[in-house]
Amino acid sequence: MVGAVFYITVGLAFKVLVADSIAHFLKPLTNTPESLGILGLISVVYSYTFQIYFDFYAYSLCAIGLGRLFGFSLPVNFLRPYSSLNPRDFWRRWHISLSTWLRDYLYIPLGGNRKGGFRTYFNLFVVMFSLLGNKYW
Repeated sequence: MVGAVFYITVGLAFKVLVADSIAHFLKPLTNTPESLGILGLISVVYSYTFQIYFDFYAYSLCAIGLGRLFGFSLPVNFLRPYSSLNPRDFWRRWHISLSTWLRDYLYIPLGGNRKGGFRTYFNLFVVMFSLLGNKYW
């Protein structure tokens, strides 16, 4: 119970104190992007990436805390993705629960990489295409 409340409290703190503060800083800058120089645009891009990160991180912490209140054990969903060295590592660190679900319930049942090169790439295509949902089907 105490751990659940801790996760929720820390998640709310990151959302309100960090992510929303960055959003408040960015709002006037994004309303008039033509008035920004190149350094201003670069600072907006970097600030926005951190706003997104802290929003997702905060929501994940709240979800973990709420899950614990209801008796579920949800895994940590972020593992310092901005410290990754390549896009593959970034994906693994950012989308831990999504990647695990896609691997366990789509990629492996399709055969994974055990049926040759063509089938491996076909399976990867099917898994990535499934992320689009049925909006394009």
